[in-house]
Amino acid sequence: MLAAYRRWLHTQWPAGSVEPLPQVGPGGVTAIRGVRVIGDVADVPLVSASAASGANAVAAVLAEKGFAPSRAPDLLDVAIVGAGPAGFAAGLAAQRAGLRFAVYEAARPFATIADIPNRTTIHLHSTGVEAEASPRLRATDKAGLLADLERQRVEAGIEPVVALVERVERRGDQCLLHCSDASVIRAQRVIVAIGRRGIPRTLDCPGAQLDKVRTRLIDPQDFAKKPVLVVGGGNAAVEAAVALATCGAKVTLSHRQAVLSKPRPDNLEKLRALERDPSADVHIEHPVSAFVTTATMKTMKCAEGPGSIRILPATTVARVEPATVTLIDEAGLETTIPNHTVFAMIGRRSPVEFFRRSNLPMIGDRDAVAWAWLGLSLALCFLLFHWKGPSQEFPFQQFAAQHRVFPYDVPRLIESIDGAIGTMAGSEAHLLYTVKMALGRPSFYFSFGYALVVSVFGFRRIRRTPTRYVLWQTATLVGVVWLLCLLPEIVLPWAGRNGYFEPRERLRVLADSLFERTDGFRGHERAYWRVYGLVVPFPLNVANVFTDRPMWTWLGISIVQLTAALPLIVRRWGKGGFCGWICPWGAVAETVGDRHRQQMPHGPEWSRRSMVGQGVLALAVALLGLRLWGWANGPASWPAVGFGWVYARVPFLNYAWLVDVMLAGVLGLGLCFFMSGRVFCRFACPLGALMHIYARGTRFRIFPDKAKCTSCTECTRMCHAGVDVMNFANKDLPVVDPQCVRCSVCIAQCPTGALTLGFRRPSGEVVFDTVEASVVQTRDAAIAP
Repeated sequence: MLAAYRRWLHTQWPAGSVEPLPQVGPGGVTAIRGVRVIGDVADVPLVSASAASGANAVAAVLAEKGFAPSRAPDLLDVAIVGAGPAGFAAGLAAQRAGLRFAVYEAARPFATIADIPNRTTIHLHSTGVEAEASPRLRATDKAGLLADLERQRVEAGIEPVVALVERVERRGDQCLLHCSDASVIRAQRVIVAIGRRGIPRTLDCPGAQLDKVRTRLIDPQDFAKKPVLVVGGGNAAVEAAVALATCGAKVTLSHRQAVLSKPRPDNLEKLRALERDPSADVHIEHPVSAFVTTATMKTMKCAEGPGSIRILPATTVARVEPATVTLIDEAGLETTIPNHTVFAMIGRRSPVEFFRRSNLPMIGDRDAVAWAWLGLSLALCFLLFHWKGPSQEFPFQQFAAQHRVFPYDVPRLIESIDGAIGTMAGSEAHLLYTVKMALGRPSFYFSFGYALVVSVFGFRRIRRTPTRYVLWQTATLVGVVWLLCLLPEIVLPWAGRNGYFEPRERLRVLADSLFERTDGFRGHERAYWRVYGLVVPFPLNVANVFTDRPMWTWLGISIVQLTAALPLIVRRWGKGGFCGWICPWGAVAETVGDRHRQQMPHGPEWSRRSMVGQGVLALAVALLGLRLWGWANGPASWPAVGFGWVYARVPFLNYAWLVDVMLAGVLGLGLCFFMSGRVFCRFACPLGALMHIYARGTRFRIFPDKAKCTSCTECTRMCHAGVDVMNFANKDLPVVDPQCVRCSVCIAQCPTGALTLGFRRPSGEVVFDTVEASVVQTRDAAIAP
C-alpha cells in the first residue's frame, strides 16, 4: 500500500537526472587560470548564442591584463578544443585578432548539428532576436546550416586538427593540453567548446553516416508503427528499446553479447516482459541518462496499439541502407530487415570525463572548503533559530535574559536617554514605546532581518529575470514577509496599547479569541505572534492548534484554510499558488535561493526521498488526534499527558522544535546555498506534503510547444522542485507533476520560449496566463507589430 501511495503521489512522474556542468564565471572563466569554457557545455544552448560566446571569449582573452601574443614557435596564443559553432566562432575571432591558434576536434566539425535529423527545425537564437555573433547564421534547417558553416570555415581557411584532448592543466604561465596519442600541446590560453553531447561511439559499417542513424532518442512517439533498430547492450539501449516499444514502434534490439548482462535487472525485466507480451504495462520512468534517452509515461501509450520487441543476441550491423539494415551473426549469416531509423546506443565519451580529468570543478561539487562552509552555515543557523525563539529554553536565551544583555538590555538603554526621546519611550501610547519593546526581543531582529534579506535578494532576482511574473511574484512575497514582521512586532502591539481593541465589545471579543492576554503593563499585552497563523497554516504552524485548551477561533480558521482556501488555491493555481506567492519560507527560496536552483539534486532516488514530508505530515496528524483526545478526556487524562510528553519532551518528536527550528530553519536555510532554497519545501515541509496531495487534482499546467523545444535540459536543470520539465516538453505533454511550485524559472530560462503557464478547464479548453513569465515571449511581444 505504501509503494502504491508513493507511486500515486511522487514516483509515477519522470525523474531524469541531468549531467553536471562545469562551474563557469563571466566570460567562461574557470578555476584554472587561462582556461575558459564556452558554448553549450557552459549553459549556452542556442547555436547563435553559443557562437557569440566563442567570439566573446577571445575578446575577453585580448582584454586580459598582461596578455600578449607569444613569439615562441611552439607556443600557441589560444588553443581551442572543439570545432562546433562556438569553437569555430572562437577560431574566427582569434584569426581576425592575428593570434596564433589551432582548433582541435576528435570527431568531425559541427558534429552536433550533423547528428540532428534532417527535418528538424534548428533554433539559432531566441525568436524575434538577431544575435550579434560571428559567424553569421541564417539557415534553420540542418543541411542549410551545415553548408553555411562549412562555407565560412573554408573561406576563413580554418582547418581543425584531428586530436582527442584528454585533459588540460596549468603549469607555470602556460596551459598544457594532453592528447590521447601522448602528445602535449602548449598554449597561453585554452578555450574549451566541446559541447554537452560528448563523443558518441559510431557504427563501423557502410551507411553509418546516413541521417537515419541517431545516437539520441528524444521523443519515442515519433516512431509509432515504424520498424526501428536499437544497437547496444547497455542500459541506454534497453531503455530506448522499451521506450520505443511502449509507444508503438516495431523494435529490433541487436547486441554483440550472447547474453545481456550489463543493464540493470529492473530494465531487463521490463524488456523481457515486453518481448513476451507487447501489451504489458511497463515503462521507463527513470532512465539512466536523460541525455541519451527520455522517460515514457502511461499516458503516452500508442493509440493504434502496442509495439513489439525482438532481441537478436550475438549480432552486429553489417550495413545500413535507406530502407533496410543488414545484421550479421557469429556464424557469418546475414539477415536483412526493414528499417526506418537506427539508434546506435553503444556508448559515448562524456564531456564530464574531460572536466574531471582536468580537475575543473563541476556544479554541485564539494571540496573540503565547501564542506567546512556547510558545517559553519549549519552551526550558525542552529544558533540563530534557537536565539530567535519566543521561549527561553535555550541556554543562551536564559543567560541573556537573566543578565540583561543584548537584546534584552536595549529597552533600558533607550529609557535612560535624557530629553524627549526618553519621555516618548516611557509613554505606553507612543509608537516609540512599542519600538523600544520590540527592540528588546530577539524575534524582532530575526523578523526584521528576514524581511530585509528577502527584499535585497528579491530586488536582485527582479533584475536578473526581468518578467512581469517575477516582478509581481517577488513584490507579493516581499510584502508578505514585511507584513509578518510589522504586524506582530509593531502594528498590533501599538494598537492594543492605545486601546483600539477595547471600546467596541465585538472587537474586544475578537481580539481575546485571537490574541489572548498575557502578563504585561495594564493588561494590554497579548499573544500577537499568533497572527502568523493567518499566513502559515497548520500543519506547518501548530502553535494555534496544539494549545492547552481549544482556541475555537483559530481552530475555525485552520479548518477553513485546510478544507476550503488551500484546496481552492491549489485547484486553480497548483501547489505554487501558496508556496510560490504567499509562504514566507517560499519567499526565502525564491529570492535568497534564486542563484542556487541548479544545486537541487534530480533523479529517482531524490524523488522517493520526497516522502519524508509525508512522514512529518503523518506525525502532525497523529499528534492532532492525540491532542483532540486529550481535550475530550480532560487535562489529567493519559492522552493529554501523553501529548504533552511527546509534543514537548521527546527528542525528535518535539514537533515545534523539529519542524520550525531544525527542518525549516537549520537544514532549510543552512542548505540553501548548497542544495537550493527548496530543500525543506520539497523534502520535509508537512504543509507542502498536504498540498502535494491536493495538487493531484489541480487544473494548473505548464504547457509546452514541442516545435520550439530543443531538449536542452535547461528547464529541468533549473527546477528547484526537482521536476523533470524537459521530459514533458519534448513529448508535447503538459507538465502535471504536482511538485511544481510555480516559480516560472523553467519558463524564463527556456531559450526558445517553448513553455507557458496556464490551466485546463473541465471542458478541456486551455487558458494561458496573461502575465508574461517568459523572457523570450516578453521580448517577442515588445517587437511585434
